Parts: sequence; structure tokens; C-alpha cells
Amino acid sequence: MPETKPRILVVDDDEDMIASLTSFLTGSGYQVETATNGAEGFSRAKAGSPDLIILDILMGSHDGLTAFEELRRDAQTAKIPVIMLTSVNERLGFGFDESDMASHYGTAPEAFMRKPFQPEALLGKIAQLLGRR
Repeated sequence: MPETKPRILVVDDDEDMIASLTSFLTGSGYQVETATNGAEGFSRAKAGSPDLIILDILMGSHDGLTAFEELRRDAQTAKIPVIMLTSVNERLGFGFDESDMASHYGTAPEAFMRKPFQPEALLGKIAQLLGRR
């Protein structure tokens, strides 16, 4: 019986980022599904139960923070590991990280990475998080 590839849901409103992550992750042995805003990402997570979610914060429609809060509140999606992959610090000009999320939401994502990111670092974090499940 063939081994199934881990499924990763990428949620980002930047089409170039989605295309590059999809190509990179597919080439690294993962199945990739995408969504272009937080509402679509939450819906896809509920419908498909991915093994991991890569979630951008700054999106024009239904941002990643709102989607993260919804994911954690829903019993079906609460345990899916989330990597926040964002340029929020550079774009807004102030620091924001997992400790800020933990204090505001009562929980933090399993990982918080800033764009631009090192592809090897992202792959390492994905492997670490999926190995925990």
C-alpha cells in the first residue's frame, strides 16, 4: 500500500507566494491545497482536515488572525498545527510574534516564521511539527 503524502493547506492572498510555496512543497513530497483568504482557509481546513496549515496574517479579506482564532475555537480544527508565515513586522513597522498571539488569543501557533524565509528552515519546521503528530 503506497504511503500517503502529508497534506498542507497554504492560506495566503499573494498569488506569487501561493505558487512558489505550492511548487516548493509539492517538490518536497507534500500534497498542497490553497486558499486566498482566512474564511476560505477555515472552510477548507474543516472540509479536508489537512495535516498542517501555513497561514499568512495580512490578507485583504478575512485576515489570518481571525482565521487562526476560528481554527482554534473549532473542535475539528483546533489540533491542526499552524505555521504563521508573515511579513507583518516589515509591513506594519512594529514587532509581532507568537507571544503576542498567546497573550491575545490564549494560544499561539506551533511556529511563527517571517517572510522572507529560508526554504530549508520551513521544511525543517514542517518535518518537526508533522513528526509530533
